[in-house]
Amino acid sequence: MKRVNLGGFWKIRVARSDAQLDADSAYCQSETGENSNGKPTSPAFKHCMLTRGWKYLRTNRSASDGQWWDSDQNLWCWHSSFLGVASTECSNTGR
Repeated sequence: MKRVNLGGFWKIRVARSDAQLDADSAYCQSETGENSNGKPTSPAFKHCMLTRGWKYLRTNRSASDGQWWDSDQNLWCWHSSFLGVASTECSNTGR
């Protein structure tokens, strides 16, 4: 079975393993369509996971995309440049 990368944090009502999370997410993916990284998690997928005991909490962004969370500003930030001058940009939604 292909491992499903959820790209988010899920809260459970009772203790379950990562294998159960993978199984439940694979089931919901087969019922609602692919849950792709880099795209918002669909309401149908969230609802399916909720019926299986998982509640969606938030999206987890990877540092591999060059963004980081600035907890002082409560914003996503990344390096950029303007007219050849290096700078840092920040936004509440990221790039």
